[in-house]
Parts: sequence; C-alpha cells; structure tokens
Amino acid sequence: MKKIYLFLSTLLLVGGVYAQSQRVMLFEEFTGEDCGPCAATNPSLNALLKDNDGSVVPLKYQSIVSSSSRNVLYSQTSSESNARGNYYSNTSLPFGILDGNVKSEHAADFSQTDFDNRFSVASSFNLSVSHDFSYAADSIYITVNIEASQAFTAQKPASLKLRVAMVEREIMLTQPALNGEIEFFDVMRKMYPNPAGTTLSQNWTNGQTQTVTFGVKIPAYIFDKNQIAVVAFIQDDNNKVVEQAARSAQKQVRVDAKIADKQIPFLNCNAPNFVPSVTIKNNGSETLTNLDLDVKIDGNFSFTQSWSGNLASGAQTVATLDPVAKISGAHTIQIIAKSPNYEDDQNVFNDTTVGTFSFPDAAVPFPIAEDFESGIPTSFLIENPDLSLTWKDAAYSANGTGAKSAYIRFYAIPDGSVDYLYLPTLNLTGADFAKLTFDRAHVRYSNSFEDGCDIEGSKDCGNTWVKLWSKKGADLATSANSKNEFKPTASQWAADAASLDYFAGEPEVFVRFKAISNYGNNLYIDNLNIESTLTTNGGPQKPTGIAPISFANNISLYPNPAKNALSVSFGETLSTATVRVFDLRGAEVFNNTIQNSSELHLNTTSFQSGLYTIQISNGGMSAKKSFIVQH
Repeated sequence: MKKIYLFLSTLLLVGGVYAQSQRVMLFEEFTGEDCGPCAATNPSLNALLKDNDGSVVPLKYQSIVSSSSRNVLYSQTSSESNARGNYYSNTSLPFGILDGNVKSEHAADFSQTDFDNRFSVASSFNLSVSHDFSYAADSIYITVNIEASQAFTAQKPASLKLRVAMVEREIMLTQPALNGEIEFFDVMRKMYPNPAGTTLSQNWTNGQTQTVTFGVKIPAYIFDKNQIAVVAFIQDDNNKVVEQAARSAQKQVRVDAKIADKQIPFLNCNAPNFVPSVTIKNNGSETLTNLDLDVKIDGNFSFTQSWSGNLASGAQTVATLDPVAKISGAHTIQIIAKSPNYEDDQNVFNDTTVGTFSFPDAAVPFPIAEDFESGIPTSFLIENPDLSLTWKDAAYSANGTGAKSAYIRFYAIPDGSVDYLYLPTLNLTGADFAKLTFDRAHVRYSNSFEDGCDIEGSKDCGNTWVKLWSKKGADLATSANSKNEFKPTASQWAADAASLDYFAGEPEVFVRFKAISNYGNNLYIDNLNIESTLTTNGGPQKPTGIAPISFANNISLYPNPAKNALSVSFGETLSTATVRVFDLRGAEVFNNTIQNSSELHLNTTSFQSGLYTIQISNGGMSAKKSFIVQH
C-alpha cells in the first residue's frame, strides 16, 4: 500500500508543477429531424462520441431543413438552436464543431485523431457541474464550480462566458421523425440564463474560483426527467474557443411508475374476451408500493384497476388486468399508470402504453372476391401499431375498372413504419391447392427508396407467420420513379399472385398484407381474389397434367417446418420422377431425378428461412406441396 500512496502523491506533485487541467472537449452538432444526411451520419458519429465518453461532451442542437409540424424537437428549442447557429454563422446540416473553433466540418468528417489531438492540449480551468431535483421534481437546482489551474486572461473584457444547457441524454420518439430517426442523443433542451451565457472575469489567477448557480423550472416538453443532464462550458466569444467543458451525472426522480412493456395480442380467436397485461417498472428512487391503472377502449374510459406490491428502484413486475369483453372488429386500448404511492407521477412521459386488438369474424369459405368499391370492408382488419397513417381506401382503381382500391401512403409514412391489412379469416377445408390473386400499383420516389410489401399467412391465430410473397423497391414498382405523390393511372397496374397451398385444408387461416415503409411512394392494392385451383367440394376441377388427388395426398413432408433436412415420402415406389424445389420468388433451388425410390432426403442447410414449394413430376403427372425452412 505504501507504494500506491507514494505513486499517487507523485502524481499530485507533478500536477502542481504544471498547474494545468486535463481538458474535457465540447462537441456541438447541428442536426435535424427532417435532414436525411443527418440520419445517415448520426449512427457512426454517435458511436465515435460514445467511444470518447468522459473526454468529449456532446451537445446537439435540433435545426430544420424546411418548416414542418413534424419537427417536434426543433419547435421546442428553436430560439436557443437558432441563436447558436447564428453565433457560428452555420447554415448546413449535419455540422460539427469541436471546442468552438478547433475544427468545424460536416459531422461525418470527424475522427478519433481529431479528439486525440485536442485532448492532448491542457486546459487552464477545472470545471464541474451538478444538478438536483426539487422534492416535486418540477425544478432542478444547478451548481457550476470553476477553478483556474493557472493564470488566465481572456482576449477581451466581457468576452469570457459560462454557458449552461439542459440536455436529455436519450430521447426515443414514439413515431419516427421525417428522416426516419427515432433515437436522439444529448439533445439541447434549454440554455441558462440564455444562449448568451453568463459573463466571467477577464483575468484569473491560479487557484481563483467562482460558483454559479441556477434554480430553474423543468420545461413541460421534457420527455424523461431521468435523462436530464446539465452541460456547462467556458467559451471566449472573441475567438469562440471553448476552454473547458463538463456534464452533470443523471439523477432519478423520487416517484416514477413506468409502463415498460405490454402484452396485447392483436388477434384474439375463439374467445369471449382477452386479458391484457403490462410490465410495470419502478423508475423512481423510492420503493413503489401501489398505483392505479386506467384502461380506455377506443379513447373511452373503461375501468380502473389497482396494483399493490413492493417494487424496489429499478425492479419490474407484470400486472394482469381484468378481461376485456369481445367487441367485433379492430380497436385501440390505452393503459395509463397513475398515482404511484398516492402521489402525482413525477415523470409522466412513460405512464401510458397504447395497443390494438381485434376479435376476428368466423372463417368464411372460398372463393372470396373484393374490389373495395364500397371501401375497405369491416371484415378486413387493420393493425396500425404506431396509430398513425395506415391502410385506407383510395379513389383509384386497377385498369380503369371501378373507382376505388386500398392503399398505404408510403409518401408520408416515416421510414421503418409497418402496417397490416388482414383479409377475412379463411376456411380452406376441402382445398388441395389455393391462391390469392390481386392487382398492385407502386412507383419508387427514387432508386434509393425501397418500400416493401409482404403477404403472410398463419394457421395458429397469428402466433407464427409464414411469408408467402415478398417484394420491395424495383421488384414492387409497376412504373417509373416519381417524386410527385403517386396516383396510378390504368396503365400503371400489374397483376400478381401468392400461393396459399401451404394452408390448403386448414379450417382457420389468416392472411395479411404487411406494408413496410421506406418513406418512398404509395402502394395500391385492388381486386383481391382467393380461389382453390383443385378442390373436392364442387369447385374448379384439376387442370390438365395435375396428378390425381390420391397421388398428391400420398405425398408427405416431414418435419415441416424443416431446419437442416426434409424427408419426402411419395407413398409408393416411383420408377422415375423429377423433384424440383422453388423458393418464394419462384427461383429453382433444387432439381433432381430419382429412380425406383419411395422417398427423398433433402438437405436444407443452405436454404434461407422461408416458404418453399416442392414439385414432383411422374409419368406426365405433377403434384406439389409446400414446406417451411426455419433456421
């Protein structure tokens, strides 16, 4: 232990000799919610900043490319962001500034070398900042301590400033911003007393100190008080050099009940009700012993349920709510945590969760035809997870026939949003083969936009889904790119089809269109038809060349789903047969001829997960089956 103490003492002596302080750098970024290049730059920039946590303090100002009501963060702090932009005469996004004037470039042009070089330059100041919540957590008290570690003289009288900013270390938007970003870090939320800062002395002697304090109300627009930190920095306005920076540690509010997760299935089959549940997390510093949960259905109050227990800070538990009675169609459910420990919740942003649920109608037999001329029928369910823009009817129809279709407005839906359109529940009993045919129309905004659409099926009430059809980008498009919002003409439609053979014979089948936005251009769907291509219930007869039903029924595949191997049993010994396997897009992935065999063992290790069709041709006849590969 003597050696350790001696070493530490030596360090202190050395520090006293040089009488300078280790620099903490300030990195300011001008970024924006509607800035596409910002969305492309920020992930790698954030990783670089995270790697330098402790030596670099980020401070991000939300700015705009163009005016939009969707620029939520900018609208909340526009006066401060604009003032800092004017201070640096900045007119571009994303733009980074290291320590005021050390380097000012496109935010993507900063590297570890830039930080290393600046870190090696000592500072003339020690700087620390802390904050505490008021008892009601409606205000914070900020303390900034400044100490000169050597004599220092600012370039001009009144040019040396202390600037203080409240930041939220992380903001998760419930709906993606216009540029697709959903997660924002180190966002400037307010500056004290204002962006101009507090004037400090021009001349400092070694060891001179000053303490600056603020007592401020927490802005109502703060998302998460537990994410609040305070950034302080000393800056000389004459040359804009930042001499030192610091950031306070985050603190917890006393009382904060957070709904951390929800268990609300969208499909609820064959049941008189469904039972929602939520995960409650104690996000406060005090033990959580009770709270109320308000439940609203379609915006209308339904009931309040109380919870009690003993939940330590940071712990969580699942609370099961009373059953929700069956209501036909799709609905929203809102669950709100309130009155934790008989107090007002001090962090209300995380008190509410919203989900959607439905009770599907009974399965209907095929054939089914829908042209949407009367709008989207109530038997079609719409799942809208973000409760924003979703599937609706449009005044454009395929091939000039009729006047309406269903569409998803990718043109205005943020990147990453997913919305579902469910067909009526299907009864495919008696079908040996089945397919969905439809018309589609879509154009890309440009070559870099890849909106997508999948068709998925389930036979277990949505517990598992099988991808039946999938297209995106150029494959989905039916006409040339357009930067105008797409409204299809008769010539811009294409006919398409998806096989439902995997579900043939099933009494309850769910099929849905899954729309995946890349913030490109609109997709239209029209003239849906579900029919059996071979049935035993008086429907369409088998086409020429299709094997007899007995032969097709004798073929079995196991295990299905398969992982690394699939066994195919023909039910009889075939003298000669050709076996071909096709993936979801119709590409052949296997072709082999077998002789005098009653079975085939297929290695599926190299197959990607998804739906496949196996076709067996024997003596001029052909039969096909579907199987799934899951790795």
